[in-house]
Amino acid sequence: MRCLLLVLALVLTQSTIAILPAADKATLQAAFTARAVQVATAKNTGALGETIAGLLAVPNGGTAEPMVADLMAKENADRQELYRLLAAETGATPEVVAERNAKRNYQAATPGTWLQKKDGTWAKK
Repeated sequence: MRCLLLVLALVLTQSTIAILPAADKATLQAAFTARAVQVATAKNTGALGETIAGLLAVPNGGTAEPMVADLMAKENADRQELYRLLAAETGATPEVVAERNAKRNYQAATPGTWLQKKDGTWAKK
């Protein structure tokens, strides 16, 4: 019985994956634009910061309020998808693409934005 349930779960997972379309760059850009003000506000208030992995995180290991956590999850999922798409186009790995984006985010960060350092600690720009 367990085996049957496991096989059924795998089949459903695989068929679901096949049905869901992969996001394209234009769709991701629209999502980034729609969230831009909220992301900027969360970063400006110190609720979120930029990691060395090109993702958003709560500085110093804190916990985010539910709305901020949801915003962070959506933004990070879309960033990771974009990194995968760009990696496929350029022949780089998603990690390399993410690191390059992290460097751009650090340079563009406004004063007071939390940035994660290579040693994992956080500092304000």
